[in-house]
This record gives sequence, structure tokens and C-alpha cells, in this order.
Amino acid sequence: MFPRIEPSDVVALGPNRASYFTDSEYPIEGQAHLTWIRSAHSLKAGFVRTFHAFNVTRAERPSGLYSFGRAFTQGPNPASASATAGFGVATLVLGAPTGGQFSLDPSLACSQKYTAWYVQDDWKLLPSLTLNLGLRWEYQTPWTDRFNQLAWFDPDYPEPLTKAKGTLRFAGRDGNPREQTDPDRNNFAPRFGLAWRFHERTVLRAGGGVFYTPGSGGIGAGVSDLGSGFMAQTPVYLGPPPAAPNTPPEGASLADPFKTGLIQPPTTGVGAGVGTAFREWVTPVMYQWNVNIQRMLASDTLLEAAWIGSRGLRLWVNRSRTAVSTQYLSLGPRLDELVDNPWYGIIPTGTLSAQKVRLSQLLQPFNHYTGVSRFRDAVGDSVYHAFALRLEKRATRSLTLHASYTVGKLIDNVQERFSGRTSLVDPNNLRASRSIADFDRPHYFAVSYIYELPWGRGKRWLQHGPLAAVVGNWQISGITTFGAGMPVPITAPSNTRLPGVGGYADRLRSGYLPADRRTLNRWFDTAAFATPALYTFPTGSRTEPDVRTPGIKTFDMSLSRIQRIGERVSLQFRAEFFNAFNTPQFGAPTSSVTSVDFGRILSAGGERNIQFGLRLAF
Repeated sequence: MFPRIEPSDVVALGPNRASYFTDSEYPIEGQAHLTWIRSAHSLKAGFVRTFHAFNVTRAERPSGLYSFGRAFTQGPNPASASATAGFGVATLVLGAPTGGQFSLDPSLACSQKYTAWYVQDDWKLLPSLTLNLGLRWEYQTPWTDRFNQLAWFDPDYPEPLTKAKGTLRFAGRDGNPREQTDPDRNNFAPRFGLAWRFHERTVLRAGGGVFYTPGSGGIGAGVSDLGSGFMAQTPVYLGPPPAAPNTPPEGASLADPFKTGLIQPPTTGVGAGVGTAFREWVTPVMYQWNVNIQRMLASDTLLEAAWIGSRGLRLWVNRSRTAVSTQYLSLGPRLDELVDNPWYGIIPTGTLSAQKVRLSQLLQPFNHYTGVSRFRDAVGDSVYHAFALRLEKRATRSLTLHASYTVGKLIDNVQERFSGRTSLVDPNNLRASRSIADFDRPHYFAVSYIYELPWGRGKRWLQHGPLAAVVGNWQISGITTFGAGMPVPITAPSNTRLPGVGGYADRLRSGYLPADRRTLNRWFDTAAFATPALYTFPTGSRTEPDVRTPGIKTFDMSLSRIQRIGERVSLQFRAEFFNAFNTPQFGAPTSSVTSVDFGRILSAGGERNIQFGLRLAF
């Protein structure tokens, strides 16, 4: 397989991660439910048991990843990045990769078991008042592997080679339990609901509950999602670093990107970066509630107004546990100084095998590793409040209509698991990452409709004759959606020079531009953001609340007709128009302050798509 070559500023060459794989995942599930009705009570109880199998062979980087960033060709100060400093292709021509890795991967045969039971009582206290009371318990076992190829990171256990605290331990080996993590069995989730008809045409409804989200731990289909140990990743190491930061060692080249060889599995990963679960495992929990009033405006029309809220606690995020504390920013240029390496002569491979290392590396916790990431660390927090209006008209005549409008705000302090839009600003201080959420849309309107055209047999006009047979039975349907844009993250190089601390821009003022000044070439005020000075913490936030991507505006429509052919056969014709008016759906603006396209929108999608279909039913 060809390796992956990634020069910054241009398109990469070669297959992306985990491109070759064999994957077999399946559940086996059993359920039982019981309903008992007695007097004013309707009692329900049930039980669910599921076995999840995860069998996968999916190598991360079997031919290697080689990155060529701007760092080795930027100047005049190699430690400072800017929009005009360095070029990835120039670094490629130089021949020395700025980063990358090579992986040796196992084939996993993993499984989990999920168990849940519930009991619920629908209690009709009065003809106009009903209470819903319930309790649910659920438990998902830790991951196990048939061949004991999983590991966890133990921060208190000595690493065998260095004797320093903090190491990978192997599940099911050396007397360790087979499970990758400790069980979390205390997930009791009460639920409550109320429906009160306090007026002939008006009903008050309210509800709330606790909802656990055990899931699978958010894994995809890759071995890496279950951690290091039997998957060994060797980072690019070109040799002992020179005194100047962001400078390749003398003679460094792609011909020899792993100076001290490849790490062989199974391994504690000492001297490299590792990412896996810690032994303590906590399930995320959501507290959700809503209060709404429903009013019948007519026999076929309903109006609803609702307050909706939720609070998320212990949300999972993959978090660095070796990020250097920002208190060391006061050291300034000393962070990049080369100092004696206490692991020289002990760790045989990678950066930590050199006689000298940068001071910032030794300030890390667990500094016998270049980095430690805790998978699915239960530290996240979110809060959501919204007001929603909904209008529903049932098809008593020829029109069915459903319209809804929501105004709300979602705030959190961790990024969405698979979004890739943002990252933690400072893993040691999640308050610095608290911001408008990645996918927050403060306004959202959607309407769906079905309208039967008023001519043909049984309709208002043209009920008889040959013309009725041709133009009758047609209907128009569609979905129209309007939504505000999502917040934009403004990124910059991490000039703190602290390993593990993220890179965001300095915000000098609001970057918002009024609509009459906003263009695709200048979507926001780019002068409002700057690259942070060296050895300083950025003043911007994880997302910018008043700088948003373009909103969404779509019109999906269809025209259809059903033609009866005798009593038992019908033929349906459909013409479907997705984005019927060809409204451009513009992408997000370029949000890196070092990009020459900073603030510009360079992509769009959602072009009109028309398709026709025939369906014969008999």
C-alpha cells in the first residue's frame, strides 16, 4: 500500500488512515415486555439483553503517514508562524517530514453486553389528569477481547523500563482482569410525565427524566478506537533536535524517518505517545425536561408552545492527560531550551532516546511518554434551552401541514466526538473551552406539507369525463427548511509552546460583519483576529459566538400521482426535486489565521437534483 504524504497547503497523496479493513459487527438481542392494566393504572415492565460483537482488522498506518508542515521552512523566527511564513511543498522538497507515524495493528475480536430493565405506571388520577412514573436501569459491560489484546493506562503503576509511575497494563495478562475498564453499574434513571386538560381545547404537558448513554464508547470501526498496547504506533523521529525550534536535524530525510526503529507490539508505549481508556469508567448522563401547552384552534389544527431543556454531565471526550500547565508560560523562551534528558540510555526509541530534550517535554506529567490521551474521559458538561412553536394541520380536506420553529442555545465545554470542528483549548482547564457548541443553530424553521390538487374524481372540479382521468389524483408535497449558521472556530498556531495546549487566535474585537458588508471573499472581519504572540495564551474562544457559517435554506418538493388499473393494480408516478430552486448552500469560511484564504468561503454544495420514478403495486 502506498504511504500517505501530507504537505500542508495542498492536497494529500495516498490513502487516508485505516483505508484497508475487514469488519464484522453484529448484535444479538432478546427482549421481554409485560403490560398489566388495573383500575386507573396501566403498568408496564420489560427487560432487554444485547450481545455486541466487534471483529475488525483495520490497520491505521500500515505504510506510514508523513506530514510536511510549514514549520521547517518558516521564518525569520522559526518558532513563530504566520500566513506568509513557510510552505508545505517547500518542506517536502527539503525532504524532512515534520511529523507522521507508522503503525503495527492487531486483529480484534471484542465484545460487550448490554442489560436494561424498566418499570412504568401510567396513572389516570382524573379524567383530565394523567401521570407517567417510571424507572429504568441499564448497564453495559466493559470491553473484552477473545485473545486479550486490550490495555488500559494506570497512572499509579510503575512502568517496567523507567520505573516511573504511569504505564499501560494488559487486560487478561499478568494476573490482570480481562475487562479493559471497571464496571459502572449504578445507572438508575427515573422518569416523570404529566398531561392535564385544564380547558376543553387546551392541554398542559410536562415531562422530565434522567437518560444514560452507555453506547459503545463512541468507537468507530478502527482498532485505534480501543487504544494502544497491542496497536503500536511509532512517531516520526529524525534524530536529536538542534537548538533552534522547528528545525530538522542535520541530514534528516524521508529515507530514514524512524532513526531508532519501529516499536513492536505488545508494548507499554514508553517513549512515545499513547491513547487508551483509564481503569475508572463513568457513563455520561443527560437530564432532560420540557413543558408545553397544546391548543386546538380548530377540529383539524393544533398549536403547541414548548420550553425544552437539557443538561449533560460526564460527557465523553478524548483528553490529553499530559498537557503542560499554563503556569509555565512565564518561562518564555526557556521552554524551548535543550536540557539533559533523564531517560537517556533507558528509553531506546523516539524523541526520549536522545541525550537532550526540550524543557517543555519534561514539564509534562508522565514525561516518560511524549503524550498520554485518556479515551472517553467523562469530564464534559453541556446545557441547552429552547423555545419551540409547532403548528399541525391534519388532512381533513386536501392539505396536511406541519410547521415548527425553534429558538435556542447550546453551550458546552468539550467538542462533539466526531465533528472535527474544534478541540480543547486547555485540557487542564475546561472553563477555557466553554463556548457555544460546535453545531449550535439558534434559529431553525421547518415546514412539511402534502396538498392534493382540487380536480378529478371526488374533488371540487373536473369530477367526470376523460379530462378528470388525466388531471385527477395529483398531489404536491415538500419540505422547506431555514436554519441559522453554526459558530466558526478561529484557529491559529499554538504559540504557547506548551505540549497539549490547543491553538486558537487572539480576538481583538468582534469579527461580526453586517449582512450588507459580508461577501464570500470577506465573510467576517479578519482584522479582528491575530496570531497570539509567542509564549502567550490565546484570548479567543473555542467557537466565536457572533461569527457564524452561512445558514441553510432548502426547498425539497415532489409531484406525484397514483393511477388505479382495475381493483388490484396501481401505478404511481413521482417527480422529485431536491433543492428545487437551486439555492446555493455555501460552506464554512476558512478559519485559520495563517491561511491566505482566511475569512473566505471557497466551497458550496446542494445543487438541484431531479429524479423520476414509477412504482407498480399489485
